[in-house]
Amino acid sequence: MIRLESITVNGYKNVVVQNLSLENFNVFVGPNNSGKTNFFEIISFINFIINGPIDSVEESFSQKYFASGFSLIKPDSDRNDKGLIEFLLTFTESEVNQIYNYFLSLKWLVMAEESYPDLTYQIVEESLNFKKKQTTGKATSIFHRKESVVSYGVQLSKTSAINKLPYHVSVLRVLKIIPEKSGNNTFYRNAIDSLNQILKSPTFFFSNFELLKTGDPKRTEKYGFRTISFDLENEIVSIMGTPKCDLLKDALNLILKISEIDFYKFPKSIDTSKDAKKETTEYEYYVFFRHFNKIKGIEEFSDGSIMIIALLTKILTSKSSILFIEEPENSLHPQALIDLISFIRGFEDEKQFFINTHSIALINKINPEDVIIAECNKKGISEFTRVTDIKEMRKKLKQSFLSFSDELFFNPVDD
Repeated sequence: MIRLESITVNGYKNVVVQNLSLENFNVFVGPNNSGKTNFFEIISFINFIINGPIDSVEESFSQKYFASGFSLIKPDSDRNDKGLIEFLLTFTESEVNQIYNYFLSLKWLVMAEESYPDLTYQIVEESLNFKKKQTTGKATSIFHRKESVVSYGVQLSKTSAINKLPYHVSVLRVLKIIPEKSGNNTFYRNAIDSLNQILKSPTFFFSNFELLKTGDPKRTEKYGFRTISFDLENEIVSIMGTPKCDLLKDALNLILKISEIDFYKFPKSIDTSKDAKKETTEYEYYVFFRHFNKIKGIEEFSDGSIMIIALLTKILTSKSSILFIEEPENSLHPQALIDLISFIRGFEDEKQFFINTHSIALINKINPEDVIIAECNKKGISEFTRVTDIKEMRKKLKQSFLSFSDELFFNPVDD
């Protein structure tokens, strides 16, 4: 299992100098505009720089608004007077006794320079290293980049010819050329592969409208860095007859009282052209459920039920060991939300979860040590704090939350 041990960030939007230690189950709580979404966006932002289309990355480094939809805030004296945006990801992979560190620093070019007259950002430092867990020895460098000059670890001598890179090109793009099997560089390969898997971790913020657009060519699956829909019926069909489907059935029975899942298969098109070597048939699938002894299609369920079916399916089918989930309480009855969270917690040993929420029902059913409070100070800077007990959690939530429901919950009227 790949696991994020901590994230350190400085200067990304309104998140300034934050170092968060992470668990397998992390719940972010805080008022609107407190920085929760900005924090969730960090992994996808780094992924865009490392793995995004190179033309889009180059274009984005030349303007304030990134082509991917990410927007950055120009440094000011209160938030970021050095003009730097810095990230440090510390992560582990359970099959090896190693801890890895990836560091990335971007610089805002306030004054145009002759060599880069149109640039807004450039990579000024980047590094990846590893060492044995629970040791104090010096980390082994995989690479270190300062400005445009790159130095590599001793086991990557084959890449030493590529020792200068453009301002917008991550070293990780170069390291993709390392052979899968090459002698003594096992930890190098583990570090690179694990980091790439982390960066591709999905963020689920489903739209029931998009989920129901089955077969619609205009259907949207992503919005910005979020996954808002997917081919729900085909994904359910893909696990039919497997233990994962049994888990899905059990969960749906518990949460929604759905007692059965099955599907019909219909021929969609038959290729009988002269060029076809043999007759081929494409199928489309219709998934149905038995709900209180009535057969229903997905489109017949309520918005909240569709969201639950989608989340449960993705948790079971996603190959990623790290999942970000935004506001799972949307359209859900409080008890259904609690049952959903219980289901999620059953996968803590094999997946790492990051959830942001405004739900008091959810907060009341988790351990205080799972909670990270997000709040803004008077300068608009986000501050994140992991609480240690129920007393501290209630105190911080009472100070931060402004909505009527939160005040009502934390200030009950005596009978």
